[in-house]
Amino acid sequence: MASATWSACYPGGAPGGGMYPYMIENAQLRWAFIRKVYVIVSVQLLVTVAVAGAVNLVEPIKTFFQARTPEVLVAYVIIIISPLIMMLPMIYFRNKHPINLFFLLLFTVCISFSVGLGCLSKNGTVIFQAAGMTAAIVIGLTCYTFWAAKRGYDFEFLGPFLFAATLVLFLYAIITERPII
Repeated sequence: MASATWSACYPGGAPGGGMYPYMIENAQLRWAFIRKVYVIVSVQLLVTVAVAGAVNLVEPIKTFFQARTPEVLVAYVIIIISPLIMMLPMIYFRNKHPINLFFLLLFTVCISFSVGLGCLSKNGTVIFQAAGMTAAIVIGLTCYTFWAAKRGYDFEFLGPFLFAATLVLFLYAIITERPII
């Protein structure tokens, strides 16, 4: 029965054996890559929280952006356009190691200001709640993935269920959304 399952998923059987038979790199390299990605994403989230929190909690910054003067309009335009501008050097320097991380940090700061401005609206707490729920889901799925990988479980078959659950949550959010008036 096991060979029938493997032949259904992987044409020609599972020559390398194990959970991922066609993976050619060693496990240490794979875990090092996973750690690197998680460190980068964690730093991005911390920078976003710090900048968005500063925009919302530091009173001079908050009053500046709520003033609705021509200077604030110029600042809004710069904040909205700056992530798009920062994408150009990120694309150009994507394979040059130390400089690409610097541009990624600048891009993260630009996006963080946009998130901070979104939080300044009267429904800004919704953004903080969404960030908290997203963090909880990511941490939960990460713990489950590491637990399942250590025990040799493959949950690739759950993709359609994940899509259906996401679609249900999305439609529920649309249906229960109160009109903005």
